[in-house]
Amino acid sequence: MRVNVGSRHLTPTGRPVRVVEIDASGLTLQSLVSDNRISVPADYPLFRYQKSAFETRTMPYSRR
Repeated sequence: MRVNVGSRHLTPTGRPVRVVEIDASGLTLQSLVSDNRISVPADYPLFRYQKSAFETRTMPYSRR
């Protein structure tokens, strides 16, 4: 799988991440859940990101 800066992927545990940086030492990933940055080796397994079936509402408790 091709990895580009800015692309979204899933970790082996299923957490969504974005690739922030690619360098000689490996990849820097940013968690889309907690915004933490994680450094991983270049051969770290990443899986295809699939959009969630759920959607986030801007006002979950609307007056309707």
